[in-house]
Amino acid sequence: MNGLRNPVAWLAVLLALLVAGDAARTFPTQLGIDFYHLWGVPMGQRASASPISPYAQTSQYAALLNLLADHSPSEALRAANRAKREIAPTGTPLFYAAFGFLPDDYGAAHLLFAVLQYLAGAAAVFLLARLRGLAPWPALCVALAVELTFNPFVQDVKWGNATAFQLLFLAGCLHVSLSGALERGRAHFLFLAALAVFVLFKPNTIWIAAMLALHYASVRGVRDTLLGAALALPAAAIAWGVGAWYFHDAAIWNEWLAYARGGSLVYRFEEGNQSWPMLFAQLSPSRTAYAYSLLISALIAVALVSRGRAWLRDPWAAASVGVLFTLAASPLVWPYYHLFALVPMAWLFRARGRWDAPTWCVVASYAALSSPVLALLLAADQLATLRLIMFLSWLPLVPAAYFRLAPPPART
Repeated sequence: MNGLRNPVAWLAVLLALLVAGDAARTFPTQLGIDFYHLWGVPMGQRASASPISPYAQTSQYAALLNLLADHSPSEALRAANRAKREIAPTGTPLFYAAFGFLPDDYGAAHLLFAVLQYLAGAAAVFLLARLRGLAPWPALCVALAVELTFNPFVQDVKWGNATAFQLLFLAGCLHVSLSGALERGRAHFLFLAALAVFVLFKPNTIWIAAMLALHYASVRGVRDTLLGAALALPAAAIAWGVGAWYFHDAAIWNEWLAYARGGSLVYRFEEGNQSWPMLFAQLSPSRTAYAYSLLISALIAVALVSRGRAWLRDPWAAASVGVLFTLAASPLVWPYYHLFALVPMAWLFRARGRWDAPTWCVVASYAALSSPVLALLLAADQLATLRLIMFLSWLPLVPAAYFRLAPPPART
């Protein structure tokens, strides 16, 4: 009861009601195209009389899901299926296996998944805010306000993707390091193993995982890093085995890799891919998006080398650099990937004292990614401006991070 006498607690209750009301209002209009695949691939496994690969037998898999949708009483499933009569199962076998628990009923499964997204998103932002020193009630207010106003989260829920769960994992990694768990006991050896499974779950986080692995090496040293890497190998093997077991196919990972290499992950800028390498490849086709990705990665690496190595001991810095690496150099960046930008935003924002330049950069970046600003541009029919702002939205975080990574001045 004492907590509810706090006006901030009442603000949290009000924000929670607003989030619940907004979710109830928008959910019936969300097709959840990504969710359709996330639910459909496991559903196809349960519905098929014999094992079938969504990667090697994609057209047959799609036909099975089309048949299920055509005979389903669920209008939501039929609507999602009309938008995706041909499927694009780009997730890893582990990714689809992880969501095999969802019920057969599409409407119930979609609702459950959306609830889990909201819980994961709120928990992730709450933990990030707590790690930056906010008290519980203000941290909860921040989490709920983000769910109301941050467009990448809105997009994640709209499409039914899993970025909120990935963000929660990253917040957990930061908590583990900042709590000192990497510096004591033996449980720290599980850190690299968890990162390996995290990447196999969805490889779009490979840059972030790599930076967190370098952070671990900076804290623990070469010997423990080698031991941790040795433990990561059986963890990765178990994750591989789970995917193979779920699909009853020892070759399923090779089939996924062949499917991904076959161009299934190549989306053009006008299709919604906000990747800088892809845009450069379209403007200058003499090089592929992957070539531009390597070039941008090399430029970022040079910039990081100029800042020394001391920053790697800070998990906030390591994770934030990994996020910016992802947004700058990945050949595929969907709008909901910007949800990861909350990590460098939390790191760079100075809540107390006079706001510095990095803090203002965070404000500018958040505003560019906020639903109210984008809604105003949409209402004004400024679609080109809206897309440009979204494309440039995370850029202010780059000079801000570079400033924060500046080595301390030499003593005289």
